[in-house]
Amino acid sequence: MVDLARVQKELQECNRDVGVSGISVTLKGDSLTHLIGTIPGPLGTPYEGGSFKIDITLTGSGPYVWGKYGKGSTVIVNIST
Repeated sequence: MVDLARVQKELQECNRDVGVSGISVTLKGDSLTHLIGTIPGPLGTPYEGGSFKIDITLTGSGPYVWGKYGKGSTVIVNIST
């Protein structure tokens, strides 16, 4: 079973540090078990300026088993050439 209090705490911590890491996580809908992660492209790479989204589903098998990740949709904001 997913520890919803832990998920909520981790979401708050992750989004508090978004200014430093550039990584954010938001709910997809109302469920704490379905999330969308947004990761910036690394500096100094062709992906710099891009914004990459990951669909995350928490399965409740954790903490030692990964959740399910998939349906990665990529939104390219600005790619330097």
